[in-house]
Amino acid sequence: MAEEYLNRTLTVDCGLHTGWAYWSGTNKPEYGEFSTKEKDHFQQRSDLSNKFYLTQLTYKPKTVYLEGTQAYSSMISQTAIRKGTLFELSYLIGRYEESCFQSQILDCKIINAPEWKGQMSKEITAAKIKMLNGITYPSEHITDAVGMGFGIIGAFTWVIRKDTVK
Repeated sequence: MAEEYLNRTLTVDCGLHTGWAYWSGTNKPEYGEFSTKEKDHFQQRSDLSNKFYLTQLTYKPKTVYLEGTQAYSSMISQTAIRKGTLFELSYLIGRYEESCFQSQILDCKIINAPEWKGQMSKEITAAKIKMLNGITYPSEHITDAVGMGFGIIGAFTWVIRKDTVK
């Protein structure tokens, strides 16, 4: 397992229920989730970006990783494109990124899920996190934010030792 954990870093699973994890050099980050009850898309983005800004003010991260969007050929992804929800999420990510720059967090990166977890399902991601730090998180959004941090440092890349293979 990786020995060095993220420090002064915020990892964020963006969405109407935004999960976040603040890393301070250990394998057990502080974490939380915020959401909105607004119905209008513009008001949703405004409300969520204000909550994101307050999280930045509280923790003052040096680096922020935002999970980006991707279109896949799956039915779920194609439906999200047709309904416009994929675009709405992209706009929200842009608001979060802008908030980073306005807060003078110049190290803000957008990474897609396959970059940090490959093809792992949510269940496998949660199980590996539990193996790494002993915690089961209260929502899949927080789990993804924590998983992103572990994925970034390579903790999900496990190699089979040659001496164990016959």
